[in-house]
Amino acid sequence: HSLGEIGSDPEWPVGFSSSRMFWSRIHPGRRTRYVSSIFSGPDGALRFQVVADDDPDHPIVEDNPSKAWKKIFEAVESPRSLC
Repeated sequence: HSLGEIGSDPEWPVGFSSSRMFWSRIHPGRRTRYVSSIFSGPDGALRFQVVADDDPDHPIVEDNPSKAWKKIFEAVESPRSLC
């Protein structure tokens, strides 16, 4: 975990990371750890990334955290939707 650095948007510090346990997108009925982080994209815009421990090669990156987690929630409801 990291608190990140306060930049132009103190609500979303670049470098902040956290983790939580939630249902796996690829192993129905199993839980996995997801690591969320905030970084600055090539254009300087904030990007929000969520990576599952059991699927590290397929991070979800969006322009806000709600969009990233919505993809995870949808995938958990329909595990084949992210394939």
